[in-house]
Amino acid sequence: YRLLDQRKAGEAELLAGEKKWNQVVEAAPIGVFVCDGIASRRTYINPVLAKMLGCPQTFFTDDAWLDSVLVNDRSQVIALLAQSDTEAPVHLELRYQISEGKTGWARLIASQVFPASKNQTRWVGMVTDITEEKLTEAAMAEDWNSLEELVGKTTAELDRANRSLRKEIAARTEVATALRDTNSTLHALMQHVPDSVITVDRQGTVLFVNRGLQPCGRTVEIGSHFLRYLPKITHAWYRDALEKAFTDR
Repeated sequence: YRLLDQRKAGEAELLAGEKKWNQVVEAAPIGVFVCDGIASRRTYINPVLAKMLGCPQTFFTDDAWLDSVLVNDRSQVIALLAQSDTEAPVHLELRYQISEGKTGWARLIASQVFPASKNQTRWVGMVTDITEEKLTEAAMAEDWNSLEELVGKTTAELDRANRSLRKEIAARTEVATALRDTNSTLHALMQHVPDSVITVDRQGTVLFVNRGLQPCGRTVEIGSHFLRYLPKITHAWYRDALEKAFTDR
């Protein structure tokens, strides 16, 4: 009788543990599954995982473990979960099939627990939907690529503009140098001609005077008004002539 009582107590404790387990995983905010090996069947999925996959909990009771995983991702799942002697949790990111042909991304963490039978390994896993995270990463990568392309185009345009500007600056520098050389030559020539040469602006202000005027009775100063060197009787004639000279240019 004592052995029978101990057995019943153990069974009651086991049932209580299973009930507590069911309560925990049923209320868990992430997806939870229990699976007997790779080639076997699921034995349990919680409501969150069922909702994530878009079907009732009972849908997977008789379906294979990898049915909802996209074909291109199944090989890595099989390779990792086939390590039946590992004690470390398996971490995976994989794509899964949602109802109505939609595809989602999930992050899976699975660990081995007690064997369901002598020839099988039981896995317990947690699944988190990361579809939005992956979509955000893809959008950011696309934006980054677009930004890199834009930066490349802008850099190329700036480089072309810079080369064009350098050519223009070089051309202008060459013209300015030639102009300075011409002005220097003209200035030297005007300084040594035997005739008197004077340059004024439209207002009659003296801008240049050569040495030919220096022997005159009065020295002509640059910046002064030329009328001061002329008799007053010629002032009106000079103003008219000066205005006409600038107007007829």
